[in-house]
Amino acid sequence: MPMTSTCTYGFCPLDPDNLDDLGAEVEMDFGTELGKHIVTSTASFYVPKGLIHGPFMFRKVTKPILFVHSMMAPKYYKKEVFK
Repeated sequence: MPMTSTCTYGFCPLDPDNLDDLGAEVEMDFGTELGKHIVTSTASFYVPKGLIHGPFMFRKVTKPILFVHSMMAPKYYKKEVFK
């Protein structure tokens, strides 16, 4: 399914002495337009609105990693949950 807004994805190891070795193998599928990609080192991806992508498959994880997903929304709103 195409994204309805722009987003970014980031992968980073939590070992400050070895930031090049992700400690994981993540397969990312960007559809017929860009194909599949394997991530094994620190990386970030910009995914424009409308690009079909996913799923992301964590094929191997040998140490803790940080995975970040953010979406650029056209409008910000806040809903109070606790008062």
